[in-house]
Amino acid sequence: MRASDEHGQSQYKAPTQHWHNGLSIAGIGKQIISFLLGALVAAFVFGGKTQQFTDLLVWKGEVDKTIKVIEKQGADNEYNIRTDVRDLTMLDSRLKVAEEGTKKIDAIIVMRKSERHQVASSLSLKQCADILMT
Repeated sequence: MRASDEHGQSQYKAPTQHWHNGLSIAGIGKQIISFLLGALVAAFVFGGKTQQFTDLLVWKGEVDKTIKVIEKQGADNEYNIRTDVRDLTMLDSRLKVAEEGTKKIDAIIVMRKSERHQVASSLSLKQCADILMT
């Protein structure tokens, strides 16, 4: 389409199709395509964020389970340590009693050895040999 201006020169106008309100069909088509592309991009972005959020929730659940297991193991270990300390305390007291008994036995053995030595010194060598053989 050509239109003339006041000086007689022609200007070119691109042909457009108009609706009754003056909007072009090509303009509306561009807006629809633009909207659809925007919606598609938004769906990818929102879908990715939703997946990340879901992954975060799954990870949090796994971490919560792990923490509960660690806390239970810590409580069990604390109980085991307390039990071991109690057992060691009991064993220590039993060991002290056994050591006291051993000292008394050592003292008795030393006394008997000295008695044997006194008896042996008063006996003759032949008498000592006879005592040892019996």
